[in-house]
Amino acid sequence: MNFESWHAFYYGAWQWPWALLVVPFAWMIARAVGRGAPPTDLLGRFIRLWSTIFLVETMLDPIAGQLVKSASDPVQTGVGLFFVLAGDFRIYWLLVALVERGAWTWAGVARALGLTLIVPAAAFVLTRTLGAIHGEVPGQVLWLTHEALFVAVIVFAARFWVPSALEGEAARLARRICAWVAVYYSLWAAADVLILAGVDAGWLVRCIPNQLYYALTVPFVECAARCVSNARTSTSAQAAR
Repeated sequence: MNFESWHAFYYGAWQWPWALLVVPFAWMIARAVGRGAPPTDLLGRFIRLWSTIFLVETMLDPIAGQLVKSASDPVQTGVGLFFVLAGDFRIYWLLVALVERGAWTWAGVARALGLTLIVPAAAFVLTRTLGAIHGEVPGQVLWLTHEALFVAVIVFAARFWVPSALEGEAARLARRICAWVAVYYSLWAAADVLILAGVDAGWLVRCIPNQLYYALTVPFVECAARCVSNARTSTSAQAAR
């Protein structure tokens, strides 16, 4: 595997899409083989549905990116924007469903969609304003602004929203999800700072949050939810003794 720079490696087929598909494909097979008994509680059933939808979605994302490489700029932008919004929506929908104890509703979906639009809209306005003041800015600035704002939102959610809206095992799961998202968005932001500074290794750093976001988020959520569920079951069993 030869490449002349980390930038070239980042946009090479080995990194995009193939490296992003290995874990989701393996996880899909593992789920099918070791399916076990279906969850009986509302939250367990929701997470099963959520995981199935976004396991497929995160595999389609890099594939779609390859398919539209030769398409017009508006098509590439539209496809890219759709998957960015879908990736953020999955987190908001999951957190909203935790508040509703897994009993997802269309009102909850609408609420998650509304929340999804806030960060990209703010990032777009801030970047355009910066461009109007200082002249044209690199496209990477828009990504960095989006990433920084999302970290701020998810930290706020973990510190203030979770304690006020959730308790017990649901709050523990929500904090774990917020921490996971904060890690991959912070790594993206750090990578983009390096890239804007002209450090080629920033593209290598960007590969790490890509794996967390595309390949590992669904397995992480399923495993975290299972750990929380097992802890709740163990506590209930001990209390019944």
